Amino acid sequence: MKKGTIGIALVLVLAATPLLAQVATVGVYFDAAGTQVSGTFNGGVDEFHKAYVVVFWEAFVGGASYQLNVDPRVSITEKTYPLMGIQIGDPLDGCGVEIGLTQPAFGFYSTPVVITELTFWTGNQILYDAMICVEPHCNYDTVVVADRDAQIYEAEGLCAFLSVPVASEADSWGAVKNLYK
Repeated sequence: MKKGTIGIALVLVLAATPLLAQVATVGVYFDAAGTQVSGTFNGGVDEFHKAYVVVFWEAFVGGASYQLNVDPRVSITEKTYPLMGIQIGDPLDGCGVEIGLTQPAFGFYSTPVVITELTFWTGNQILYDAMICVEPHCNYDTVVVADRDAQIYEAEGLCAFLSVPVASEADSWGAVKNLYK
């Protein structure tokens, strides 16, 4: 009888482990698929680039709350929210943004849920591993996500790293060749 009870208890623990171990993440990525956390970009005053705030969670995603900590040499020029819903606040205002979706997004099977699209500009600077990090909203101790029933769960905030190895020159190749005539 003891072996049967221990066996059932072990099966229950093993069955519950994936549910307990799965933690939502909210991170910045340089692709909408949520695979690139490191990016190397061209510099220059006319170069703009994209980044995405992506939720990975094995559930229906009903919203999220976070703020962004951005390297001061990187300027976020535009923020858009591709999913229908309500956004309160701004991810860069020192408090953060709370996003509630009108239709929960499918997050199962490692499906990325893009909650914010960012356009950023680095100017004519040389950067190595400049960080854009997801941090807790000022109303919470951690980054949070909500499920389709508006239940709030803790999430892990992740960072992305960007580099601009060479600044762009204003002169064209023709102008450089004319220097040597």
